[in-house]
Amino acid sequence: MMSSPSVPPVHVSSHDHERDFSCRASVDIISGCDDDEFPLFFNRAVFGNIAFTGLRLSLSFYSQTRTTTLRTSTNRPPISMATKLQWLPLPRLLFILSTLFFVGQIAAALPWIESHQRYLDQPSGLYPVVLLPGSSCSQIEVRLTDAYEPPSPVCEALKRDGRWSLLYKNITAPDAEVPCFADQLRLVYDHASGDYRNARGVETRPLSFGSTRGFLANEPADRELCMGKLVEALEREGYRDGESLFGAPYDFRHAPAAEGQANRELSRFRRALRALVERASRANGDKAVVLVSHSQGGYFTMDFLRRSPLSWRRRFVKHYVMASTGAGGFVVSMQFFTSTGDSSSSSPPSPATAMSLPSVGRTLPSRFTALPSPMAFSDDTPLVVTRNKSYAARDMSAFLAAAGLPPDMVRLYETRELPVALNLGAPLVPVTCVNGVGVPTTEMLVYRDGLDGTPEVTYGDGDGVVNLASIVALDKVIGGDPRQEYYRSVRIANMSHRGVVSDPVALRRMVHEILAATSAEDTRVI
Repeated sequence: MMSSPSVPPVHVSSHDHERDFSCRASVDIISGCDDDEFPLFFNRAVFGNIAFTGLRLSLSFYSQTRTTTLRTSTNRPPISMATKLQWLPLPRLLFILSTLFFVGQIAAALPWIESHQRYLDQPSGLYPVVLLPGSSCSQIEVRLTDAYEPPSPVCEALKRDGRWSLLYKNITAPDAEVPCFADQLRLVYDHASGDYRNARGVETRPLSFGSTRGFLANEPADRELCMGKLVEALEREGYRDGESLFGAPYDFRHAPAAEGQANRELSRFRRALRALVERASRANGDKAVVLVSHSQGGYFTMDFLRRSPLSWRRRFVKHYVMASTGAGGFVVSMQFFTSTGDSSSSSPPSPATAMSLPSVGRTLPSRFTALPSPMAFSDDTPLVVTRNKSYAARDMSAFLAAAGLPPDMVRLYETRELPVALNLGAPLVPVTCVNGVGVPTTEMLVYRDGLDGTPEVTYGDGDGVVNLASIVALDKVIGGDPRQEYYRSVRIANMSHRGVVSDPVALRRMVHEILAATSAEDTRVI
């Protein structure tokens, strides 16, 4: 059972604390769309409505007088030109008033235009953008070779003569194929190579790398979570997929690993992303690229940037906008490792939901990435409480063992994923972090009958997924690094994790930050 949400009040300001884009670091806590931040959007709408109404009234009045004139023209002598002109003052007056209103709005917007001239006056207007979606938003294709050993005759029929087919998210395959999808989605740790790999004979790849069309958009919920609304908003600004807007889907089953650890999938992804960024730059007049990530995409982007040469970053990365990502994981991720985690759904599994089966999920290193870390949560803050023991961020290994993970899996967490979390640092490119706050977010799980029972949930502040402590930690991890020349944190009140990339208010803010990012001080080395 869940306790009633009790969220500390969030301080909200109706204006930005910092407007100087050349500042090194700033934190903005906003309540949504400021009128002074978007005067052209607001005034253009007001002017359009008034001008259209005036024009409609003018035409209507003129039409009525014209009709009256025609009806009486057969019974009356011709009307002189002077008589016709006496009907014109009102339409003319409306036209003059509309013109004056338009001029007044332009004059009122001039200060805003001047303050944003640096990115409004870019030579071709737009810098190329590369998007990295959140967890489970990339579609994955599979090809089965002769080496594949299917768990059943049904799975044998899926080999399809070596052709690629959709593995995730497949919403059309019959439920009888769930064991096949689960077997092909799971990962195996190869002790010989010291790395994760697919089951033998299973080859996978992200669908449509380089395009946002590879992001999940089959259902409205997928489109909201997987940046579909943001893509539409950017396209309204003039961006075009494959020309100035690009997508970098990835195999979200994998995760960044510590230095010195083998990680073939992430190495391959970094090479592909580096080539994509360079191609996007060449296609847009050698301009640097704006990287934009959401949720888990932030971990992949941070790993990519930190492992890229600093000279390359300064040459090809104009700005990085990171949405809905914290610096120290989130508490609700711990619930997956109990027996009532993702398997607690009352709906029967389907090929589309096979990823959530414990037999699959517990094999994926990405499940460890979001575990709370001491970077955001203090040593004395209990996150999971049982009758006999409490677990804080520093006790994550003990929690995983208590949850039933084999010792070798716990060691993999300690040697591969945990060091990444503890060494998270500034990417040394201009960064803007956009997060929601003010939404009830799991802060503590209380198990009365052991970890296999249903927990009581205590709520705190955050975006509904990422805790406020993890969001605030970004200010220290990134903004607190003296080498980080530009850092900005934007927190939108009462905005959820997915709302940051789907809610109309948040979308305006996201698009504004992406466009405004091009006005930040240019630190590139050409």
